[in-house]
Amino acid sequence: ARSVDDNVVGLLTKKMLNLDTNMQWMLKVASCLGSQSDGEILVQLLLSGNRDMPKINTALNVAAKEGLLAKVGSNYKFPHDQIEQAAYSLIPVEQRPALHLSIGRTLWGYQTADQLGNRLELVVDQLSRGSELITDQNERIRFAELCLVAGRKAMAGSAFLLAPTYLPQGTVLLND
Repeated sequence: ARSVDDNVVGLLTKKMLNLDTNMQWMLKVASCLGSQSDGEILVQLLLSGNRDMPKINTALNVAAKEGLLAKVGSNYKFPHDQIEQAAYSLIPVEQRPALHLSIGRTLWGYQTADQLGNRLELVVDQLSRGSELITDQNERIRFAELCLVAGRKAMAGSAFLLAPTYLPQGTVLLND
């Protein structure tokens, strides 16, 4: 069954490689956000990549028409995990940490944890995936503080499985 899954992902990846660069970029960014993404966040990230709104709307509409993304309310989701995997595979492995870091920084905008609200976990996750590329000590300290807040929030909200992810990340940032 695994080889069938791999073959499906491979075929989807080939299909995606034939799409224009705006479509590929949109799928890459969406795949970094996971199986479902808030439409406002996705558009914010796509606009930060020097793309204009008409091109973004076209890419989202084509993706929906091609069955690569589904619009659910104001959100977008991959209709199947293999589509998400194929989109993520478009990003060369060595470029993934930089893209996640860029997404995290864009969403963070150096706001406080309170200002981030329900985006806090997404920001911490994205920054964590590219944290080895954070070289500025002040940024590392601010990110460690975000990790601490995210860990505490996870504990307070009974999301105990997330807390052990966020809390040690902050420690690693401060120890490097």
